[in-house]
Amino acid sequence: MGANVGAGGNSVASLLGRLMLGTISNCRALECDVSGRRSVGGLVGYSGAGIIDGCSVSGDVSGEDQVGGVVGNITHGTVTDSHAQANVSGKSKAGGLAGGNGALGTMGNSYATGEVSGETDVGGFVGSNGRGTILCCYSTGSVTGSHDVGGLAGVNSGTIADCFWDNWTSGKGYMCGEQGWGGTGCTSEGVKSTPKMQTVGTFLGAGWDFVGETENGTEDIWCIC
Repeated sequence: MGANVGAGGNSVASLLGRLMLGTISNCRALECDVSGRRSVGGLVGYSGAGIIDGCSVSGDVSGEDQVGGVVGNITHGTVTDSHAQANVSGKSKAGGLAGGNGALGTMGNSYATGEVSGETDVGGFVGSNGRGTILCCYSTGSVTGSHDVGGLAGVNSGTIADCFWDNWTSGKGYMCGEQGWGGTGCTSEGVKSTPKMQTVGTFLGAGWDFVGETENGTEDIWCIC
């Protein structure tokens, strides 16, 4: 599916502006061009308590606040097994996969590879993680901004665990631009060079479940060339 959406308002996306409940699964938005003001996402603008699973986005996403490759803003929702190759630009809370992840938001087993640019709260994977949870995720895209800019997260006041980012391609040697009060997980352990990001041992050591191994599980969530 391709989409060109330029409503210029709030909760703007190629598929659904607001996902309050329910599930979107196995969905693709290819070569999308989405622009708006607040809560702007390549697939979903705002996710209240919805579930996004097994989805992917490519293209360009732009806005002012809470701008993400897959979803602009999450409050109670979940994103799993999804990825974004979208280039994201916004003034605040701009992230490769999600702009903002709220107190009860969860993101897992997902990744972002597009370029992210903004002014404040800018991250390769998420712009602002406000007490949400991010597990087993990675980002590799270039990240640029002026304040609170990180390779994976712009600001983290929640939980980040077993996540990685490529410091060569992102241009950032630190995971988070700022670790807020109560936040955990902004460490240097997740920083990897491009060759390390292409090595399965990097992820197996963090407990990621890969095809062909059973020590970390049998769901075969990840694979690597």
